[in-house]
Amino acid sequence: MVVNKTTGVIGMLLEFRCSNHKSIKNEITFSMLAGSDDTHEKSLKLHNGMRILRTAVIYGPNGSGKSNFIDALNFCALMVDKSMRFQPGEKVPQSEHKTSEEGDASSYAIQFLKEGIRYAYGFTVQDQEIAEEYLYYFPKGRQVKIFERSGQAVTPGDRYKSSFQQSLNVLKENRLFLACGANFSNVKKWRLPFCFLPEIW
Repeated sequence: MVVNKTTGVIGMLLEFRCSNHKSIKNEITFSMLAGSDDTHEKSLKLHNGMRILRTAVIYGPNGSGKSNFIDALNFCALMVDKSMRFQPGEKVPQSEHKTSEEGDASSYAIQFLKEGIRYAYGFTVQDQEIAEEYLYYFPKGRQVKIFERSGQAVTPGDRYKSSFQQSLNVLKENRLFLACGANFSNVKKWRLPFCFLPEIW
């Protein structure tokens, strides 16, 4: 769970994946979804057929990547919170694995619950620019596209085609479209993920 000291529970992290971030080369996944063991079934949170852990621990030997995994999650949250402040031509900070080659992408993807609705959001950084980005949500368990992005080309979901123009006007290679939409539209399904991610910290 993500908890705000003032307002209480504000959301629940379900999964975080990343690749090519500092010591993390290949994709790794942190999941809060329970496995098949039902020993502590009463301790789980149930949501639309998902069995969700309320707490989890990351552990391992020194140098195994624990801190860099947390750093990747922090980077994802900071990009959502700060990318609107990037100036034209300013590069996106990309902390690649030391063996990565020129043009290798760094990817970040997160799934979470906010106000009882599941969201999936992710973006890819390549050559210090935003290469890809997407946002979906799952009303009644069914995936609905809010937007998909490839470079500067954005494809809106059918329900949101009339909500994009102002956000497109401020989109840059170094800005997340999620941040543009949260600041220049009044679509609630856009603002909720924007507010949730920085609250991780």
